[in-house]
Amino acid sequence: MTPSPRPQYPVASTRFSDPASIQDLIPAARALARGETDTALTALEVLATQRPDHPPTLLLLGLLAWRSDDLADAIALVRRAHDAEPENGSYAEVLASLYALAGDLNESLFLGKLATGMGLDATLQDLVPPDFPTFGQAFLAIEERPLATAARNAAARDRPEQAIRYLRDHLKLFPRDLEAQGDLVRLLLTEERFGEAAAAAEGLAGRRDAAALSLIAQARCAAGEHAIAAGTHDGAVMVPGLDPLAACQVAAHRLSDLWWCEPDTAALARACGDWVAAYCPPPVAARRRPSAERLTIGFLVAGEVRPDIRSAVAQICRAFNRQTVRPIAFGYGPATHPRNSVYRGAFELWRDVRQVDGATMARIFSGEGLDVVIDTAGFGCVDGVLAVAQSDAPLRLLWPQLPVAPDGRPYDARLAAGEADVPGGSMTGGAAGLSVLTFGLSDVPASRQAAMPGVADGQGGDPQSDPGPGLVFGCDMRPGQATREMLSMLAAIAMAVPDATIAIRDNGFSEPALTERLLQGFGDAAAAVTLVKTDSADDFCRYLDVAVAPTLPASAQPVVAALVAGCPVLTVAPEGPEAGLRDGSYAALLTAMGLGALVCDGPAQLIRRAAELALDRDGFVQLRDGLRARDRRRDLSASVLADRLEQAIRGRLTASGGDAAATQRGVAHG
Repeated sequence: MTPSPRPQYPVASTRFSDPASIQDLIPAARALARGETDTALTALEVLATQRPDHPPTLLLLGLLAWRSDDLADAIALVRRAHDAEPENGSYAEVLASLYALAGDLNESLFLGKLATGMGLDATLQDLVPPDFPTFGQAFLAIEERPLATAARNAAARDRPEQAIRYLRDHLKLFPRDLEAQGDLVRLLLTEERFGEAAAAAEGLAGRRDAAALSLIAQARCAAGEHAIAAGTHDGAVMVPGLDPLAACQVAAHRLSDLWWCEPDTAALARACGDWVAAYCPPPVAARRRPSAERLTIGFLVAGEVRPDIRSAVAQICRAFNRQTVRPIAFGYGPATHPRNSVYRGAFELWRDVRQVDGATMARIFSGEGLDVVIDTAGFGCVDGVLAVAQSDAPLRLLWPQLPVAPDGRPYDARLAAGEADVPGGSMTGGAAGLSVLTFGLSDVPASRQAAMPGVADGQGGDPQSDPGPGLVFGCDMRPGQATREMLSMLAAIAMAVPDATIAIRDNGFSEPALTERLLQGFGDAAAAVTLVKTDSADDFCRYLDVAVAPTLPASAQPVVAALVAGCPVLTVAPEGPEAGLRDGSYAALLTAMGLGALVCDGPAQLIRRAAELALDRDGFVQLRDGLRARDRRRDLSASVLADRLEQAIRGRLTASGGDAAATQRGVAHG
């Protein structure tokens, strides 16, 4: 389509640009008019370097930025040209059009009047593409803050990168738009760009409302700044005058983050109980399970589900026997969204519950005829917890390693990796008073080892090889687990073990802000740190000689992946009577699997143990080869875990079927 010619304007009588001053810009201007941005950029690069403050060059660079949909840079460049020659109407007119495109009514109107009064420079108009809107055209089509609107539309179409770019450009133009700043922080958190989210949250510092404080705290916690996050969360819940819905959301976000910030697990459980008492509706009677043999299991994967949990759920669901189990997902966005790609092929049905409240979600559960609903997000999805509370599913389960109230509400049981993962060591109630449904990780009896595929004659695992001159110690942790204590312990290993390498799985640490924080935590040992980029925990563990489990546990994944790779795992024993609630996946799991020698009483002992492994190479090789000979691929495989989970659920449903389940729920939660 041929663009309509630009209307003719009076030529300014007070200022003419010298035509000779723009002759070398004409080829770039013609390329820009044809839409050939790469050609125009190539032609401008040398000129811009030679004369960075030349107004006509700045004008053309700004028009190139406009063509590339970068309004913020376009305005900044043309503004520099206008400031250099404020009496030239052409700069003012182009700038007025750009401000109109950005939705800034006041600036656009002011500059448009200025351009009209001074007239345009005929020489400079040769640089302006024919399809660039005049001030009049742009002003008539002005809309309020279009970049923010474009960002919302892009986010709704599941294009987060585009939405983030639009928001960043919008905030360059409107830095005081705190609503857009909050939208940017939420998007960055959702995309797990935690360092960027924490930096963006600094733009909310001027706000004192509960929603903004809660968002700042979430970003700080995700970046590992737990103490600041806890204090900010406390401030958010204390803001007076909150409506019930906002108070519910703010308090739930606090509980989700307190898993990382609150060392007193009993206090965390009490806080969960207070939230449930305040916001959860009364329980409904459990629906009697039909006699059909096929189990329908609903997995609530909406909201903020940790990546390690997403991976574990996906693997187990893919391994279910579809003749006996029908797994259904309830998540945010379509199954094709990049963030949901980890679940590809895992579920028989995907239900998008974005924009659905708890009561409606509970009705969706009922409509699918769920026998079991398993919550994998906990307080990371507020509506999900409320939906579970109102669900009539015969069995409502909570995924391991998520905070829960002392009496377990609104869940009927908590999944556990094994008996050692139960608070207080009880299989029927535990210290938290919540019954536990056990499945999964346990030791492999010696009588079964020879029967396992690929394990005969002790040749399981990866090929055995001698370690290099310096051992590689590695930690698969998230930014939220990179506490000062954890980084100090890893730094001490690097200082105590000659030629040691400390490998950290990237998990977002390559963001500049998080990289800086990581290196500061290591101090003088920073030179020993290597970031390993891989999406696979198994691939990361194959890079290691020794794995070090995070001191702040999140899931069993770091231990499981290391054991499957035949890699020794060092961990610190938990402290305090309630530590089992938080830890069960690391020290207790290793002990249950007959590897208690790898559990250390504290950081100092773990550092000594690391040094001993480095000095005693024969002992290290013997330990590693022993782990590989006891190959746990069979026992820790997704198919085995899926079968154990199915059998544990069937056993629980058989023991508390129909009316009994309804009665038990009414008594326990009444």
